[in-house]
Amino acid sequence: MRINHNMSAIRANMHLSISSDRLSKSSEKLASGYKINHAFDDPAGLAISNKMRLQIKSLKKATENTGNGISVMQIADGALEEVTSMIQRMNELSVKAANGTNSNNDRQNIQDEVSQLMSEIDRIAETTDYNTMKILNGDLDRRCITNTDGITMQNVGMGVEDGKYQIKIASGTDLNYLDKSNVSLVDTDATVSKFTDVTPKPVITVEGTNTNFKEESTTSETANDSDTSRTYEATGDRKFVKGRMLDDPRVVVTGKDGFSMEFRLDLDELYKKNKDNITFKYEYFDGTDTYTKTVVNGGTATYTDKAGNAINDADIKAKLDASEPASAKYTGADITVTGTVLDAGYATLQLGANTGEDMDVYIPKISTETLGIEDLDVTTENDATEAVRKVSTALANVSSFRSRLGAYQNRLESTLRNSNTTVENMTQSLSRVMDTDMAEEMTEYTQLQVLEQAGTSVLAEANQRPETILSILQS
Repeated sequence: MRINHNMSAIRANMHLSISSDRLSKSSEKLASGYKINHAFDDPAGLAISNKMRLQIKSLKKATENTGNGISVMQIADGALEEVTSMIQRMNELSVKAANGTNSNNDRQNIQDEVSQLMSEIDRIAETTDYNTMKILNGDLDRRCITNTDGITMQNVGMGVEDGKYQIKIASGTDLNYLDKSNVSLVDTDATVSKFTDVTPKPVITVEGTNTNFKEESTTSETANDSDTSRTYEATGDRKFVKGRMLDDPRVVVTGKDGFSMEFRLDLDELYKKNKDNITFKYEYFDGTDTYTKTVVNGGTATYTDKAGNAINDADIKAKLDASEPASAKYTGADITVTGTVLDAGYATLQLGANTGEDMDVYIPKISTETLGIEDLDVTTENDATEAVRKVSTALANVSSFRSRLGAYQNRLESTLRNSNTTVENMTQSLSRVMDTDMAEEMTEYTQLQVLEQAGTSVLAEANQRPETILSILQS
C-alpha cells in the first residue's frame, strides 16, 4: 500500500476520462444526427461524403437546367403549332384560289389573307422568346456562311460537323432551269471540302421550283422541245409549254444520321454578279408569233421573231424588256460554292454535375423565307396551283422541325427522370456514410453512461484508500 502514488485512483481516472470522451462523442452524434462530425471521426468517409454532397447539389441544379430546357422546347413547339395552323389555312386558301370559278377580285381577296398569314409567321419567328432570348429567329442554330455572292446556307442539320463543304454548279447550266444533274459535291480533296469524309455520299435535290405557263400554240398538234426539262400539256384547243421556272431555288444535300444542309440561290444577285457570263433570253407571244430578246454576256440586246428575223416594233420590244428571263444560260467557269459551318450559335444545356455532361440544341429559323413561302402568290390560277405545292413543302419542313423539338423534349424528360433517380440513390448512399444509426448509437450512449457512473464511483472509492493507510499509521 502506497501513499505517494495512488495507482488505483490513477487507473480509475484514466478509464473515466476515456468513457467521458466517448460519451461526449456519442452525445454529439446523437445531437447532430451525423456519425462524421470532424475529420478525425473518419478521414476517408469525410472525403467521400464531400464528393457526394458536391454531386448531389450539382445534380439538383442540373435538374433545374433540364426543366428550363423543357420549357424552351414547349414554348417553341407551341409557337410552331400555331405556325402549322396558319400554313394549313394557307393551303386551304391556295386550293380555293386554284379553282377556275374564281374571279381576279376573288383571288386578290384571298391573297390579302395569305399575305397577312405570311406576316404573322414572320412576326412569330422574330418575337417568340424565353427569358428575353429569341428562340425561333435563328439565334439558336449553327452559324453558316458561304464565299459566293447570291448563294447562302441555311437549315444545317444536327449531323453536320463544323468545317467547309463545297458544291459546284457546272458551266453551261441554265440558272432558270437548274437541275440536280448540274450540281455536284466536291468530294475529291479533304483539304477543301469535308464531303470527302461523309459516307455514304449525300444526295442532292433541287427544290423551290415554280411552274411557269407560256402560250406556245393555238393548235392541238404535238409539240417537241429539245429541252427535256420542259413538258407540254394541252388545255382545250390551246397548248402551253410548261417550264420548271425556278424561283430562288434551294439545293438540298441530305445524307444519313441527320446530315442535311441547304444552299439558297438568289437569282437576281447571281444574274447581277455573273451578267458577263450569262446569255439571257426573254420571250413574248402576241397570239401570232413568238418574239425573243437575247443578251449575250452583258452585250447589246437583239430582238428576233420565231424565224430569227430582227424586229423593230417598239411595243413588242417594251414587252420583252419588261418580261422575266425565260432562260439564263451560264457560260463562265464552274461556280464553286464553299459553305462553312461554324461550331457556334446553338444552345448548350448543362444536364449533369460534371464537365461534358451537356446537350447541344439546334432550333433553326422559322420564317416564310426559310420555309420557301415568302413570295406566295395566289392571284392567278397557275400561281395558286404552285402555291399548293410550296405550302405542302413548308408544312413538311415545319413538321420536321417540330419532330426535332419533340425528340429534344423526350430526351430532356428522360434526363430529368434519371437525374432525380440519381439524386435519390446518391442521397441514400450519403446517408449510409454520414448519418448516425440512432438505435445503435443510443445503445452505445447508454453503455457509456453506465461506465462513466461506475468510473466516478470507483474513483471516489480509490481516493479513500490513502485515509485507510493514514489510520494504520496513527494506530
